[in-house]
Amino acid sequence: MASQTPPTAAEKAAIVKYIKETFYDPYSIRDASISNALTLLDTGYRAICVRFNAKNRMGGYVGMTPTSVRFKGGKVESALQDAPGCNRPGLRYAPFPALENL
Repeated sequence: MASQTPPTAAEKAAIVKYIKETFYDPYSIRDASISNALTLLDTGYRAICVRFNAKNRMGGYVGMTPTSVRFKGGKVESALQDAPGCNRPGLRYAPFPALENL
C-alpha cells in the first residue's frame, strides 16, 4: 500500500463542505471516521476515505458506508460511494467528529 499521511485541516474542511452540500441528510451522520490520505499512483489524485452511517430518503439509517473523496490541486475532484479501496486492510482510520456535528 502507498504511504499514508494524515489528512490536512483544509482537506477535512473540504470533505465536510462537500458532504454537507451533496448528501441527502448530512445532519443525520453518526459514527463518522476518516482515513489517512493516499496518493493514487495511476492518476496522482490524493484520496481520503470517510465512513459513516446516515439516513436515506426513506428516513432509515443505511449502515456504515465508505466513500472515497479524491482531491486534485487541493480541491475535491470527485467522490465515490461504496469505494472498494476504502476497505483495504492496513488503511488507518480515526474518528471524524466534525462530520457528526454539522
